[in-house]
Amino acid sequence: MVENSGVQRLQQHYDVAIHGRSSGITLVPSSLVDSSCIYRPSREVEKQIGDMWNFRRPRAIGSTSEMMGVEILHGALVGVDGADLLLTCEKLRSVPEVSAVWKPDTGIYSDDLIAVAESNRTKLLFLTEVKGTTLQQGLSHSTEAKMFYQLARTYHALLDRVVSSNPSFVIRGVITIAITHYQRKITLNVLNGASALGFFPDDWLYKGRWRNAKAR
Repeated sequence: MVENSGVQRLQQHYDVAIHGRSSGITLVPSSLVDSSCIYRPSREVEKQIGDMWNFRRPRAIGSTSEMMGVEILHGALVGVDGADLLLTCEKLRSVPEVSAVWKPDTGIYSDDLIAVAESNRTKLLFLTEVKGTTLQQGLSHSTEAKMFYQLARTYHALLDRVVSSNPSFVIRGVITIAITHYQRKITLNVLNGASALGFFPDDWLYKGRWRNAKAR
């Protein structure tokens, strides 16, 4: 009965809040988010949401949340440097310039999301991290901290191994997407590149037996 009510609840869609004007970057989400900032998932993702509530497994929650993040960002317009540019979402491993030189076996993995906009033959990269939870109280502080931890590791890996050798790539910003499925709320933070400058050692977040754990 609880699972069925959960599925019914999710069919009412999600409220979306976007924060980013203080960074000088604006974001108009894809057409799946209407003028009232209501996100209506595609039929495929809506089915995934139903399955997520039925199984409640971390992998299902993570993959469903990521699919929702992609639907919101793919085809969005990002306002940056005086221009409105089209965003596309890709896996890092699908970007040839990245996969050719970056094959990490620990920490951030090359299948993480990235949002890309093109301007004057330059690829503007927006590092992207999506986290979702079905808990009534929402995301924990440690999960929110992990998002920025992972973004910082991605930022430094790309800066050292991709951007430094390819002037057509610019890390222009970061996007975090926090999804609280129980409350049907999605919060996007669109921040400039400086937000990912901090580098945290492996044991900053993972203590004890989790030290040097693979960040996913």
